Amino acid sequence: MQNFTSANSHEPVSVRAKKIQLSLLLITGIIIPVIGTAENKMEKKLPSYTQFIDQRLVADKNYVSKAASQAREEWLQNIKSIPSSALAGIGMLNQVPTIFINGKPVGPMMYIGPDHTKEITAAGINIHLIGCRFPKLGSPDSYYRTLDNCIKQRLRVNPSAWIILRMEYRAYKELGENYPSEVIRFEDGAIDHYDPKQHSGHLYEDSSKGRYSFASLVWEREAALGLLDLIRHVEKADYADRVIGYFPCAGMPGEWTYWSSFGRKWAGDFSPAMQQRFKEWLIDTYQGNVNLLRRAWHDDKVTFSTAAIPLQKERWSYENGNHGYFWDPSKDRKVIDYYLCLHAQTAERLIYLCRVVKKATGNRMLTGAFYGNICGWSSLHETGTSLFRKVINSDAVDFFSGPWTYENRRVGDYAAWRSVNGSMTLHNKMSIYEADTRTCFSGQVQVQYGAPETIAESISALQRDFVNILTHSQNGWWFDMGGRKTWYNYPEITRAFGEMQEIGNLSMAFDRRRNSEIAVIIDQDSILYASDYLNRLMLHRERIHELPRIGASCDFFEMDDIGNPRLQDYKLYIFLNCFALDAQERKNIEKLQKKGKVLLWCYAQGLINPAPGIKTALTARNVQELIGMEVQTSSKPGSADMKLTGKYKVLTDELPLNYTFGSFTRILTSGHGITPEHPVKLESLKENPQLYITDNSAASLAMFTDSGKCGFACKKIGEWYSIYAGAPCVPSLILRRIAKLAGVHLYVDNDKYDDIIYHNKSFLGIHTKVAGTRNFKLPAKSDVYDLFGKRLIAQKVTSFSDAIPAYTTKLYFIGNYEDLQAKMKSSAE
Repeated sequence: MQNFTSANSHEPVSVRAKKIQLSLLLITGIIIPVIGTAENKMEKKLPSYTQFIDQRLVADKNYVSKAASQAREEWLQNIKSIPSSALAGIGMLNQVPTIFINGKPVGPMMYIGPDHTKEITAAGINIHLIGCRFPKLGSPDSYYRTLDNCIKQRLRVNPSAWIILRMEYRAYKELGENYPSEVIRFEDGAIDHYDPKQHSGHLYEDSSKGRYSFASLVWEREAALGLLDLIRHVEKADYADRVIGYFPCAGMPGEWTYWSSFGRKWAGDFSPAMQQRFKEWLIDTYQGNVNLLRRAWHDDKVTFSTAAIPLQKERWSYENGNHGYFWDPSKDRKVIDYYLCLHAQTAERLIYLCRVVKKATGNRMLTGAFYGNICGWSSLHETGTSLFRKVINSDAVDFFSGPWTYENRRVGDYAAWRSVNGSMTLHNKMSIYEADTRTCFSGQVQVQYGAPETIAESISALQRDFVNILTHSQNGWWFDMGGRKTWYNYPEITRAFGEMQEIGNLSMAFDRRRNSEIAVIIDQDSILYASDYLNRLMLHRERIHELPRIGASCDFFEMDDIGNPRLQDYKLYIFLNCFALDAQERKNIEKLQKKGKVLLWCYAQGLINPAPGIKTALTARNVQELIGMEVQTSSKPGSADMKLTGKYKVLTDELPLNYTFGSFTRILTSGHGITPEHPVKLESLKENPQLYITDNSAASLAMFTDSGKCGFACKKIGEWYSIYAGAPCVPSLILRRIAKLAGVHLYVDNDKYDDIIYHNKSFLGIHTKVAGTRNFKLPAKSDVYDLFGKRLIAQKVTSFSDAIPAYTTKLYFIGNYEDLQAKMKSSAE
């Protein structure tokens, strides 16, 4: 092996690398003993991380991350597994991922909140999440006494309760004081650009202190040691056999979100830890070849040592990217690379802590985290939580969690998943959703987050979110954040919890597989090639406002899963944000282009070729080759609104010729600072660039109102249909007609009501905003039983009608009524 010499040292790298590795062994826990026993105390202070931060990287790849990776792995493998007496994990029940505890399936709802164990137990809910903090190094015994008392109190009321520990790692000031290189620094070098009102609940109260960087291996090691100490304590406790899982939380607000100033004035993370890791990540990505780096960045002078974290002016784009709404990788690869590295840090730290749990407990505990929320509200670049693909492929992570979206989640509207649940099922993972559903008891301040006015509406909202979880064959926990002013501890609410829990337990005996015929494809990588503004429109608003109202439910998948054979069975494929597609992804999409299939491209799909070094990475030709229609782009921003031409009746049936769409038109009545008394009407959208169809062989369906160019077109290519909708908003009226063309079964085909529909093989749900009689169509002859209303509606039918009030949730059993009766009787006994 050749010896390369660093500019800062006359020692050969092969010698210096061994010194670096020795330092890392000290830092990452190989030599320092684990805390938790009286005879084996741990040092309270870690050795300084800065001893290897300033070491310069060189081409032989014996750099910090390799030594750190080896040391971290050796420490992990040296953990002695002490299997718990409980056994919990994700298994398959009738081809659906399901939580099993000691060999028995459980579901669907859990609880976290104030100690109302008596009432929650009466509702049939036996799994409790109990919040605690990661122990600091050298935590006093009083910390564990408080935790023990909390757990024992609940077990005294319900000895059969199961416990999942929800552990939050707060930004302890000692870390920043002892290891200043490990906390986030902003572009100006400061560590305190935080709003204490937004952050104080998730760290020590002094907002002037720094927050740990997810690039910090010192922070990771402190968290891992504290986690291990907590597990060892629990294993020795007399309640050990009731603990079934660990749920590590970190960042803002415990949801693995990267710390941010939340003001767009300051950019992070410029900590020494992140600067070092960025250089290492670049060496990994470009195989130690500086010429590959220079070609990708279009910079003949950059080296691995001089590559710097992009500044604020290079990174933040709220309304626009550097090429309209997009980042052009032929010009902006530096920014894209930084974000990829940033997101990798969060994913790696999360996976490592979950691996600690698995190793320490002999793989007998559930592990999960707030993650996978790639359809969130905004700032998906800076949050660092979009590397969904890496985490879902880890055997150490059993489930993902997150709250519903907050915009328009009032009763009558849709509380949307933030994750891609279809991919969860493909990978035998589970979403356990945080149902922080507000009630009329939540107080006036919670109206902005959907708090209803009446008990009846409160129960309907709770039922809506439960039906969403049930029909997607997932789990959730009711989260009472009211404290002393409880949201849920009222007889009417806990009675509703009990009814839903009975239905959930009953559902385990039936076929809970999804039967959706619509697949929505989302691409994690494309998030980093589009502006925050465009991500918000495509991943957030379209998902909340329009997709749930087609008349049939959708399954959501990450682009990496599109080659899975199980995705071949859908009839309609909606590509939502797949702006940056590589050659393999384009080939996988071609496999979907079969007889009768319909592929809908929502604005600018495939615009970017993300391969490093390409000079024409962003061009309309990329879209044209993907969708099979001639496409051009405007030279300036244009309107997203377009009017129907009516030239293809199957997609414009019964719609007026002057029907205009392309912008989001539903009034916002909830969200941060939004209430029914102060609603928000969304403005008409502009798009940059405007992409339009110039293919004479395609049916032109709508023209942009400003340019007169074709923005909505359909073309039959062989035996499949390609449909291009050149606006961020494709309304449910249009989506419903596209679904009909694809042969999708619509349970309710009613443009008047625009209801929200949920379904799987055995259950059908509806949530209404307007009163009226609904006419349902079933995919096969079945009996129909109203589970909330406890009434048989019809037997051996393919259609039925039901008069439903406004703001109401209905859940129907679709199957054999005699089987349902037998299961209900058995459950009651």
